[in-house]
Amino acid sequence: MLRDELLRAIASTPEDFAPRLVYADWLEETGELARATRIRTECTLDGVPRFDARWRAHRAWERATGTATEDSFQWLLGSYLYELGPSRGGFIEGVGGVVSELRRLPEVAAAWPVRSLRLTDDSRMPPLHVPTVVACPTVAQLAGLQLESARLDAHAAAALGDSPQLAKLRRLALGYDSVTGDGLRVLLQTPLAARLTDLSVTGGMHHDHAWPLHQVLARAKLPALRRLRVSFERRASTWLGPLLERHDLEELDLFSVELDAAAWQALATSARLPAWLKLCKAGAPNADWLRAFADSRHRRRVRSLELTGTRIGVAGARALIAATWPALEQLELADTGIDARVATELAAAGARFPKLAS
Repeated sequence: MLRDELLRAIASTPEDFAPRLVYADWLEETGELARATRIRTECTLDGVPRFDARWRAHRAWERATGTATEDSFQWLLGSYLYELGPSRGGFIEGVGGVVSELRRLPEVAAAWPVRSLRLTDDSRMPPLHVPTVVACPTVAQLAGLQLESARLDAHAAAALGDSPQLAKLRRLALGYDSVTGDGLRVLLQTPLAARLTDLSVTGGMHHDHAWPLHQVLARAKLPALRRLRVSFERRASTWLGPLLERHDLEELDLFSVELDAAAWQALATSARLPAWLKLCKAGAPNADWLRAFADSRHRRRVRSLELTGTRIGVAGARALIAATWPALEQLELADTGIDARVATELAAAGARFPKLAS
């Protein structure tokens, strides 16, 4: 069947969008215009930050046309693997599963473009046996890898970071209990770390008492890094400033990382303030800290600001409202301790924020 042939062509070169556009032409010829449009649009938007207004317009179009779930490939995965979004180039490219099911991944990748993997170590014999992972042929085409319960020690981290099989990997997420303190230090000094554009690290839930994330981030130099997510880490004041000065980040996502006066000062004074800031559950900042941040000349770089769960309160909200944000397209202030009166003021001020979504 022609559809299967076209999908195999897409699967064989998942990083190349040309076969996807050929498939989109065929879909349009067979009457599936909405699906064809979705593929073409996402190919065009590839590389555009997800907070961009064009992505929001695309998601609204998806909901209106009902095309958001048309790229499911769960039928290929069976009971032990599962699909992971978001979609890219019109296809969901992520697969999740346990190490013992890796043997099934090449079969899936022969029929569907697999570019990212979420892997949980189910061996109960940590650390993760890296040779088993890199021996899977599909691993060589991965752009993204998320590890859970891998407990990488220094030896395993070195094996992962030095593996030629991961030459295409650009996105790495280290989830709960995925790396030891020594493993983290080693991993971020490997060739893999130098190639990373996206790094996500879960901090404080780790049971390693020598967990060194604040030290590593303060000294890190990851030349290709553009997007960073840190969760459950308390020492932001010691690493946020140095990290911002060393990296030209596009996106900074801090979840349940308490930001003190020094951290807010680092944000206010950084000439490399990321365009996309997500500072969720960041404690209860003093209004003066927020005012200094809002008055900073670097705020003109910010295009998206989310403070969900950060208790900025009435004074903090008014400090943000009073400032001029020339590039801001999206502002989210859910669960921030704002009362109805301030919410009304925010709505009235909305005209000053282009395409404000709060």
